[in-house]
Amino acid sequence: MSLGSLMFLDFILALVGLFVLRSLFHKGSSLSLPPGPTGLPLVGNILDMPTSKEWLTFAKWGEKYGS
Repeated sequence: MSLGSLMFLDFILALVGLFVLRSLFHKGSSLSLPPGPTGLPLVGNILDMPTSKEWLTFAKWGEKYGS
């Protein structure tokens, strides 16, 4: 294999890798998430978690977002 064909193959593999990454992290991806409060990057919903009387918060979330 010549150097030119190796560079072309590297270029094609890089494009395929970018396409795969884009499809995995695209907001309109086909992964269907359940309804619920939106989380923050890296910490998610940890700041939304109640520290006492959890059942009241979860009941409110159930009314708002469904079962």
